[in-house]
Amino acid sequence: MGRQVVAFFSDTHGGHKLGLLNPDTEIPTVRLEPDGDGEMVPVPGILKPTLGPTARDWLWPNYQNDIRGVVDFAHGDPLYADHNGDLCQGDKYHDELVVSRQADQLFIAEYNMRPWCQIPNLVAFRFTEGTSAHDFGEGTAAHLVARMLRAQYPNVNIGAMAHGLLTIGGIEIDIAHHGPYPGSRTWLRGNVARYYLRSLMQDCINMGKRPPRLVVRSHYHEYVHERVEIDGKELYVSDIIITPAYCGLGTYSRQATKSKHLLDTGMVAVEIIDGDLGRIKPFRHRLDLRTREEL
Repeated sequence: MGRQVVAFFSDTHGGHKLGLLNPDTEIPTVRLEPDGDGEMVPVPGILKPTLGPTARDWLWPNYQNDIRGVVDFAHGDPLYADHNGDLCQGDKYHDELVVSRQADQLFIAEYNMRPWCQIPNLVAFRFTEGTSAHDFGEGTAAHLVARMLRAQYPNVNIGAMAHGLLTIGGIEIDIAHHGPYPGSRTWLRGNVARYYLRSLMQDCINMGKRPPRLVVRSHYHEYVHERVEIDGKELYVSDIIITPAYCGLGTYSRQATKSKHLLDTGMVAVEIIDGDLGRIKPFRHRLDLRTREEL
């Protein structure tokens, strides 16, 4: 079976003023200008969104370096990638948008994903549906961006899904956006993920099925990796990963996270060797968001 590498990342929130933004992004637009006769006529143009300091100095440089790290980790072996939800910011929190049209968020998301499609050994790229408020409902963003990229990169197997059970390199990987909370306290981090994984595994065993070797969840913008073993008729082993994000904390996020001060960004690459899970390599960056002052 050889060796394969799968990269998982999520929560890029294209269109958010603190979200991921490719500096090469070009958004088609039309403006009215006077012609030679003084008549106002539509003129096609290009809008280039302005990168704020979070996207310019933190998210995009880390994103580029992380992709290069995954490519080096793959070392020419077949590479697979999954964006596990929330490609866009959506239209629920208008005060945090860097663009006004829904279509503009899709263009931003598409440009954010282009670097992956240009990797020569990328075999397949999947987009998992995310939170309805960020996906324009019913996974709209995931399916539209997948179709946009599929038209440009026909040699890559590109698709979208709500909840996937993918077999790659001989192992099953269960992928969905929503899942367990990372933990309410530092010393409890990972507990809920282990309970969640053990329950999922037991459900599979009760149905006479082998549990997936790897479970991937996102949504909480924080990296977690845990492993569970169930010793029954045979030894069942599964790992669970919660991916970090590529988005800063806006007004709503600060409220929802109860003023979390550490920002996790990055992605996770996993190695599959001869039908079993190998190394799990996180590319993670942490940023303290507190304003320091000496008065």
